[in-house]
Amino acid sequence: MALSKRQKTFLAIFLVGSVALIIDRLFLCPEGGPKAASADSYRVPADLREAVGPVAVQGAFENSGLASRLRDFWSEDHVDSEPIRNPFSLSAGWFDSKGSDGPRRLDDVGRFIQNHRLMAVVMDGQECYVLVDDQFLTPGQSLHGFRLVSVAESSVVFERQGKQAVLELADGQ
Repeated sequence: MALSKRQKTFLAIFLVGSVALIIDRLFLCPEGGPKAASADSYRVPADLREAVGPVAVQGAFENSGLASRLRDFWSEDHVDSEPIRNPFSLSAGWFDSKGSDGPRRLDDVGRFIQNHRLMAVVMDGQECYVLVDDQFLTPGQSLHGFRLVSVAESSVVFERQGKQAVLELADGQ
C-alpha cells in the first residue's frame, strides 16, 4: 500500500510530535505532570515575601487548600478593595456626549411608558377594552396625546406622531 503525500505529511508531523513529547518527559522535565503542577508546590516570590513579611507569607501558604489561601489573601489589609470594573460594560466613549451633563432625559414615549400601567385587557368578541391606570379605553381613544391603536392579550400599543409606545400587562394580573 502506497501512502499519499498528505498521509506522509501527517505521519511526519505525528512522529516529530511524539519524539518531542518523549524528549520533554524524559530529559527536559522528568518531574512534570499533574503532581508537579499542584498549588501545594507553589513557591512564594521574593518580592512578595519582602512586601508582606516572611511570617505572614509562610503562614498563609503552608498546608492549606487553594480556597482557604484565597480567602486569607482577600481578607488581608494590603489588598486593594476598590470595586472591580465589569469588563463587559461599555465605556463612556460609547455613549452620546450630549447627554453626559446629567441623567438621560426620556423622550415622550419613554415618559408615557414610565407613567402608565396596563392593568387589564378585556376581549369580548369584536369589542376590546383596556384598563390603563384607572381609565377604561377602547381602540381609537386617546390618553395624554397617545391614541390606542392595537390590543393584544397581554399588551397594548399607543401611537403619537409615528412613534409607538407598548404597555405590557402588569405582573401578577
